[in-house]
Amino acid sequence: MSVDVNQVWTLSLYQGQARRVVLAMKHSRSYYYQQLPFFFGAVAGKALASYLSRALLVCPAPSTFRIGKTPISSTAGKLAAGIAAGLISQGLDVRLSGLLQLKPGTKKQAGRSFQERLRGRAGSMQLGTAKDLDFSGEVLLVDDVITTGATIREAVRVINEAQAQVKAVFSLSIAERNLKRG
Repeated sequence: MSVDVNQVWTLSLYQGQARRVVLAMKHSRSYYYQQLPFFFGAVAGKALASYLSRALLVCPAPSTFRIGKTPISSTAGKLAAGIAAGLISQGLDVRLSGLLQLKPGTKKQAGRSFQERLRGRAGSMQLGTAKDLDFSGEVLLVDDVITTGATIREAVRVINEAQAQVKAVFSLSIAERNLKRG
């Protein structure tokens, strides 16, 4: 995955048990699975605090699939809320932001081929709100899974066009093909 950011952090490869847990968090309406992304995010936020030292926006990648009507009701949104809470608990100046949104008519990525995902995300996002950029121009972008990197690439493009910068990306899981070898 080639994206112009300083760091990409993830908890696991998107395979086996980790994949099953991520899918349960995305699709199960069970209270347990709906709370897990926030919990994982809060723990990760505490761990990441020593790497992030300035005012920062924590922004979930927009999703077509969410249980609820706000950006925070998606798995990535709950993960981002947990990360923000963990960072705040460590004294960082953080704001959770719905900075990005999908343009109307954007289709789901699930079940699409690698090339279809890349084409489907190109040009699919826009700024949801620019007012948060007055707080900070530095962004921690959060997504639940990095499968092809298409969502991250598009999010970075939109954020950079707004004269802000994605400092790091955090995800629960990443597809093995996106790892650099060597």
